[in-house]
Amino acid sequence: MYMVGGILTPIRFIQISDYEIIVFAQTTKQNRLAKAHFKVDIEYPHHLLVYTITPTTQEEALQISSIDLQIVNNTIDSLIVILRENYVDPEKGKIMADSLNHYKSAGRYSGITDGSVLSLRLTNDLWPLCHDKHLSVTYGKISEEDNTPAPASENDSANNYGFHSIKVLENNIGYIRIDEFNGTDKGKEAAAKAFESVSDCDAIIFDLRYNIGGSPKLVNLLYSYLFSEPTYVGSRYDRIKNDTIDFWTHTDIPGRPIGANVAF
Repeated sequence: MYMVGGILTPIRFIQISDYEIIVFAQTTKQNRLAKAHFKVDIEYPHHLLVYTITPTTQEEALQISSIDLQIVNNTIDSLIVILRENYVDPEKGKIMADSLNHYKSAGRYSGITDGSVLSLRLTNDLWPLCHDKHLSVTYGKISEEDNTPAPASENDSANNYGFHSIKVLENNIGYIRIDEFNGTDKGKEAAAKAFESVSDCDAIIFDLRYNIGGSPKLVNLLYSYLFSEPTYVGSRYDRIKNDTIDFWTHTDIPGRPIGANVAF
């Protein structure tokens, strides 16, 4: 297998069925870990239905994730409550909760003994109901400071904190490839250097084809380089607090904003 960062060397396999597996692998170049999910059609010929590669942690890749029926049921019961009470769209939250309750009663999850398999099965069952790729179930520990950006690591440094490539092409066109939105201080410094490198260009290409997402704060910082005046760029609604947060660009950014005459 191959992904950005080099060839993937498999280190763990989880067989979900005769037609579906999970492969945990490590990249050869940057020693990053990834989780690959493969699923083929049951009917011959076995067309590839699912093929995804996502970043993962060493804990998830190497841990023995044995679970029993009580853990399965408790997990699903908790998830049902969370979806009903917290999901941003109450109607979809109810639909997902009712569906999980039905699946549980029908015994869909009773034979699962691996936490990674349960998390993937739940995620796959929820996505067709909500079409929300930000919603997923993951097996493993959650940081107590989940909203706090993690310190920059050596892997982050090797990837220039997400800014994979910055250059000026022919005809004075700037090019910035951003593979992730790294919310650390180093990520913000890398953003400032990237924009400084293309600040005199007539047009800029932002290449997000390989981007895996990341920090909303870093995204807001990037927006801030594109506008000379405070500009509204989006909102986030918190159903629990019944509160909406509006996001505006900032003028106090490192370096200088890109001119209004630059094409994006």
